Amino acid sequence: MSARLLLWLNAPDCAWLDPADTPMALGTLLVMVARDHPGAIGGMRDVDETLARHHHLTAAEATEMRRNCEIVADQAPPWPVLADLLSANVPDHERRALLSCLPQNRRGLSCADLSHVDLHHLLGLDPPPGARH
Repeated sequence: MSARLLLWLNAPDCAWLDPADTPMALGTLLVMVARDHPGAIGGMRDVDETLARHHHLTAAEATEMRRNCEIVADQAPPWPVLADLLSANVPDHERRALLSCLPQNRRGLSCADLSHVDLHHLLGLDPPPGARH
């Protein structure tokens, strides 16, 4: 876990998001949303699967990353604040790549399907063509 990331999460005007911390920041958002809205992402196994796909990790490595993200999540601002920070500071293509790694049954779902959490909106991305809103 990075002290820089925690500083940035809690005082974004006083620090900058180091690109090396971006994977942990995005993973932290997944963990936070999975905790609050399991219908949006699924359980922690789905978070592990997404992290493994996105970062080309083994299952054990993905679980370890998720556990580190859980530690960061406990010290981070609420997930809507984090989502806004990431939308403003993480390039579109990185957020879109993470979304594409979600389990198939979680991609491109409408707000109603996602317990009122639209993952495209959450990551600051346009919804896929034909998605219901």
